[in-house]
Amino acid sequence: LCLQWVTQNADAHGQAKKNGPLLWCVIFAFIGFLYALIRLVTIEYTSSILVSAGVFKTTTYDDWVRKPLAPLIKIAFDTLLWLRGGHSPNSYTYKVYEDMTLQFIVWLGTLCLFFLLLWIFTNMCKACQRCLIFPNEMKWWGRLVISFDNLTYWVWFWISFFWIGFNVYLAVQPSSFHFNNIGMMSFMLAATFLNYALIISNSLRFSIMESIDANEIAFLSMDNIWRANQLFFMVGPIQGFSVITGTKNFINYLLYGQDIGGWSGGDLTQVSIAIVKYWTSMIILSSIACWIYLFTSHPTDVEYQSRRPGCIIFTFI
Repeated sequence: LCLQWVTQNADAHGQAKKNGPLLWCVIFAFIGFLYALIRLVTIEYTSSILVSAGVFKTTTYDDWVRKPLAPLIKIAFDTLLWLRGGHSPNSYTYKVYEDMTLQFIVWLGTLCLFFLLLWIFTNMCKACQRCLIFPNEMKWWGRLVISFDNLTYWVWFWISFFWIGFNVYLAVQPSSFHFNNIGMMSFMLAATFLNYALIISNSLRFSIMESIDANEIAFLSMDNIWRANQLFFMVGPIQGFSVITGTKNFINYLLYGQDIGGWSGGDLTQVSIAIVKYWTSMIILSSIACWIYLFTSHPTDVEYQSRRPGCIIFTFI
């Protein structure tokens, strides 16, 4: 469907056909967001992109942004330093932390400014909605974003492979960290615990509602957590298989006019089950192998502290 839409071969009618070109606005906005994110982590700057573009002067930016925020950043830095108990061997100077914090605040503020301009322009379009096919309400943009996600969610199927491979690498290969890995590990465990608590409470509430309607005993199992996580880690190989198959079928449709409305590669359910079985078995066996290798490779204290978080996170996966 995504390839058909990009090549203008999709069979769209009515409002869906009118919204087709507007999806490109969402795509370009997403590309701009990715560029801003890459610029944030790769370029050392302490001014907004609006200053670089000449919209604001450097002196104006310093008076309005840098000088008011500098004392607040200093207070936050001193508070965190006191809570931590002083500098560590990997700590940087205050100037580095100030620039990093200011850079992130400016990046976030610039995004909010662009969003505000979009809101103003969208509301202004209400005055000429009869002659202009453009979103005149923010919920219209919401629908376009949902359509964009439905068309492009498969692009990120590789993320599950990356996180599994990355944690396997951390589990078998000693690594050096430029941050407190104990604090980061504690944050990950806390976030995972809160996520599981949210899933369990939501599932239990739904089970209680169902039991009241059916006059049955409420039941909650680990299947709720399993189903909540399988979409991210389990569906990755199936989405990859779908991308390859869908691209091949679309090429046959585009070049030869072949009907691609049905599935001709055997029992699709059995193929999907087989992919998930092999993928799940590989994850479980790899997790066990990582723990065995951790204890049998006789690591030093530093190597053990470095590789253990990878094994724990991989076990959670």
